[in-house]
Amino acid sequence: MTKEPLIQPKISTDQNAFDFYEILYFFKRNYLVIIVATLVSLLIGCFITLRTKPVYIANAKLLIEKKDEDALGMGSIALEGLSDKSAIQDKIEILKSRTISEEVIRKLSVPIKSSDGSLVYRKMFALKNKPYEPKGYRKTFNNFLYLWGLLYDEHEIVASDNIKDLDIKYLATELQKRTVVNNIKGTNIISVTIESLDYDESEELVDLFISAYIQKEKEWANLEIQSQINFLENQILKKRINLNAIEDLIQAYQEEEDIYSEDGNSSLLLSNFIELENKYNKEKILYKDLEYRKTLFAKELNKQDIPKSYELAVKDSIRNFNILIEISNSRIDNINSQLLDNERTLDELPEKIKNFVRLKRDRLILDNTLMQLEERMQSAKIILESESGPAKLIVEPQKQNKSIRPTVFINLLFSIFFGFSIICVILYAKDLFDFTIGTIEDLESYGLNVLAIIPSIGNIKKNKNKVVKNGKELARRLILSEDPKSPVSEAYRTLRTSIMYSSSDNNVIMISSPGPGEGKTTSICNLAITYANLGKKTLLIDADLRKPVINKVFELDKSPGLTNYIAGDEILEKICQKTYVDNLDIVTSGISTPNPAELLNSSKMKDLLSKVKSKYDIVLIDTPPMIAVTDALILSNLADCF
Repeated sequence: MTKEPLIQPKISTDQNAFDFYEILYFFKRNYLVIIVATLVSLLIGCFITLRTKPVYIANAKLLIEKKDEDALGMGSIALEGLSDKSAIQDKIEILKSRTISEEVIRKLSVPIKSSDGSLVYRKMFALKNKPYEPKGYRKTFNNFLYLWGLLYDEHEIVASDNIKDLDIKYLATELQKRTVVNNIKGTNIISVTIESLDYDESEELVDLFISAYIQKEKEWANLEIQSQINFLENQILKKRINLNAIEDLIQAYQEEEDIYSEDGNSSLLLSNFIELENKYNKEKILYKDLEYRKTLFAKELNKQDIPKSYELAVKDSIRNFNILIEISNSRIDNINSQLLDNERTLDELPEKIKNFVRLKRDRLILDNTLMQLEERMQSAKIILESESGPAKLIVEPQKQNKSIRPTVFINLLFSIFFGFSIICVILYAKDLFDFTIGTIEDLESYGLNVLAIIPSIGNIKKNKNKVVKNGKELARRLILSEDPKSPVSEAYRTLRTSIMYSSSDNNVIMISSPGPGEGKTTSICNLAITYANLGKKTLLIDADLRKPVINKVFELDKSPGLTNYIAGDEILEKICQKTYVDNLDIVTSGISTPNPAELLNSSKMKDLLSKVKSKYDIVLIDTPPMIAVTDALILSNLADCF
């Protein structure tokens, strides 16, 4: 006996190809799950967006002006490291420092004190001493969540209303966290941005922040000028005392020696002396001024809590002062050398003329020096009044009425994309590792032909064609008897035709299924009716000896049946029972047996199939599920096709 499978496998050259139609089928098969998952992700995105606190910003821009030379003509050395060398980066670090933030906090203090003497600061979102309360649609959404018990009342933890002076660092730190300072590339412009939960508040904070910084810069810029004024006032006082003293000496010497003028040579010598002495005194003043200013800058390093960038800039300025002091000292030595030469020439003059020239020289030198000092002091005072510092506000604080976070459109778009992508990846991974046969396409992907598609019969008519045993309903339907013209009936006819054309010489057909409840018995019963209706003499054998139901479907006696014949108790004619369908005979299972597999593998079973094959046009065998027991595998060797 030759066995040929009804489904002939074929080799597919593009089995793993993932073309456009497979993508369409993937979405067609999973569209409902994809839509639901995407909507869930969108709802989660909406929830997160509505629960996120809105953040507003305000921005202002500063121009950092570089001063090429010092207004007092002493070299551009005041805060040179801070304003000239790496100026922009230094300014940014100062703006980020706690020094400026603390100045802003002090400006925010309410002009009253609490009972314990601590300052009261304004409540602001940016300082985290004011609780956030949602507004608009966020408030409506939160109220909806509270109403349905989906959200409990939240008490946001904020700073105390009364914060002592020592705790000002806490508020300054909170302000620093919400301040962004950066340089606009390729320019000397610095952008200052502050975030807050209220746009008016952010604008006010930026305004105070810029004002505090400009004021601080002005104080630092005026530090050098004020030190020069103090030095010049001290020098002017000393020079006036010396000038008064030497004028008294000249008057006394003239009266004593009766000398009122010098000759031509002594006059020229006096002019040279005056010129050199003026240079000497000017350079000496510069030298002392540099020393004095260097001392002031050295004192700055002893202060606590100064910004690191400011400390580095001060050290850089001190190095510049040392260089200028060395240059000034070298000039002083050169002038002293020239003065010594003139002094030797003066020693050659008569004693009375020599002393008189020296006295006049000293007076003229002091007079010129005093005049220069007074001019410089006036210039320094003018500069002190007009000095505005190196920073200039070029763009007033501007607020944005629209929040920068959360971005509703981007959040929702990302939620849709995220939900869609994740569910597609999960479904594709599930399909990739799913090797079961669940659809027609799964069969075709292995190169197998589909003989027919049988729709699910369903509950066509309630309580119709149901056999009841021990109070349980058995839903087995002979659809070709109930409704011969239905689509399901036509599907069984299609199956019959496909089997006939694919195996025309084989008349012993076995039908099984992987597991129970998949409709194999219903299908083989209806298939048997289609063969009988075609006029073919058909025999249906119930070889499912473990759970036989064909006798109940056709309302026949269970015994005598197959087991009776194999046991030798009955002959073939006795076990073949007629049905109400013409040309259809049935061999029921017979009496129950404890060893079905041994009976089906016996020689009597082979003998039975040999006899019925010659007597009937078509023989159909119903077997148990293949995964559960081995009965179907045993009978598959006896059938022509399965």
